[in-house]
Amino acid sequence: MGRGGIPHLDYSGSYRPIYENEEGEIYAGSWISGSDLTHEGFAIISTMPIINEIVYLKQGESFGLSVTGTSSNFERIAGNFPYENDNYTISGMISRRSCIVTAKQDAHAGTQFAVKINQHSLDGARIGEQRSIQVVIIPRESEGIHTGKNGKVYVNYNGETYREISGGELGPLVTMN
Repeated sequence: MGRGGIPHLDYSGSYRPIYENEEGEIYAGSWISGSDLTHEGFAIISTMPIINEIVYLKQGESFGLSVTGTSSNFERIAGNFPYENDNYTISGMISRRSCIVTAKQDAHAGTQFAVKINQHSLDGARIGEQRSIQVVIIPRESEGIHTGKNGKVYVNYNGETYREISGGELGPLVTMN
């Protein structure tokens, strides 16, 4: 159980709340960060898995972050957007409750950066603590990531070969049993 007593699916450090629609059908909601299960401030919702407060984003891909459960005097979300560099862009939406993060096609695999988000009231004052989601860019030809039994994170290439990703660097190809 997490925020508001809503049950959640646990995907090794990434979570999806479970809801019931008007017809009584059960469905999983958007991805939320692990800290949002107990955090009393706003919740960060993602269109991609947030695994131990990290999103692994392929070169050329985008994902969205939005917030919910904001303070009563909330006016807008602020953070490090709009922002653009050689590896990624972060752009805000008109509502200022969400942003889009895009890894550029030729971004260096292993690049890491933080999307920092905080709430502001109508008078511009910051409300509560700043929240942060780390983003790590992975190769576009990969199938995704895999967390090993040893707790290390690997980029999965074809279900048989992997490269450990640590400290912004990709290790050599390895085969796992």
